[in-house]
Amino acid sequence: MRKEVLSMLAAISLFTGCEHVNQVQTPTEVQAEKNEPIVEENKTIDLKNEIVTFYADWKDTKYKAGGTTKAGIDSAALTQRFFKDKLELDIPRRAYQQAKLGEKIDKKDLQAGDIIILKRKKEYYTGVYIGENEFLHSSFQGVKIEKLDDKPYTYTYYSARRIF
Repeated sequence: MRKEVLSMLAAISLFTGCEHVNQVQTPTEVQAEKNEPIVEENKTIDLKNEIVTFYADWKDTKYKAGGTTKAGIDSAALTQRFFKDKLELDIPRRAYQQAKLGEKIDKKDLQAGDIIILKRKKEYYTGVYIGENEFLHSSFQGVKIEKLDDKPYTYTYYSARRIF
């Protein structure tokens, strides 16, 4: 009897002791980790409208390096927040990580929802493409919609990524 109880306790501890090691990732996390495009099935979304309504909620927010709230937000956090709040997609927090997601897109092929990658010196900054050469981002003047062909973006535009 004692041997059976010990065997049972050993089996229980084996299965419960490793639970945190083998956490299951969501399909979105797996795709983001593999840098694969993320596809949302059975979902029709007007991305331009989603971006514009998101901007309306954030337009008075100031820029803050490392910021993630309406008290102050940086470009990568704003991009991350848009994808989470409006599209229910989890993407990395840092701009250099966002610059590796999905597939690289030529500037001429940009579509609403693509991630815009800006690079100044050795630093990356990100935004969300709206359409008609406009993108949403958090600049040093705060959260804005600006044109990609305006200075300084003609010089700092680095690339674009599509994750869905």
